[in-house]
Amino acid sequence: REMSILGKLIYSFENWGVDDEFSTVDEDKFAQLERICRRVRKVCSEGEAGSSGTDVQDMLRQTEFFSHLHFSLSVVPEDFIASSRPLLAKVVAKMCSAAAHALRGNPKNQDLIFKMIPQAKEFVDEMPEA
Repeated sequence: REMSILGKLIYSFENWGVDDEFSTVDEDKFAQLERICRRVRKVCSEGEAGSSGTDVQDMLRQTEFFSHLHFSLSVVPEDFIASSRPLLAKVVAKMCSAAAHALRGNPKNQDLIFKMIPQAKEFVDEMPEA
C-alpha cells in the first residue's frame, strides 16, 4: 500500500510540488513522501514483524519502489519552473536516502541501482544543488 501511495506522489509531483498560477505547493504531500521514505529506511535497516532488514530489502525488490526511484531520477528539472526545483531535489534526495538502506549488503538491489547511475548522474549534472 505504501509503495502505491509513494508512486502516486512521485508521478504527480507537478500537481503538488509546483507553485504557479494553477497550483500551490502541498507541504502535506511532501511530508507524506518523507514519512514513507523514512519508514523504508527503517525497515530495510531494522526489519519488521519477524522479518530481518535483509528480508525486507528482498521484499522491496518485489514492489514498485525501484521503478519509482528510477522515475524520480529520470525527471527533467527544466520541465518545472525554477521555484519548484529545490523541492524536486528534496524529493529525489529522500528517495535516494531510502534506496541507500535497501542496498546494504544486498547485491541484487545493488545491481538494480547500478543500472540507474546514468540517470542519477544526469540529474545531478542538471541540478548541482541536489
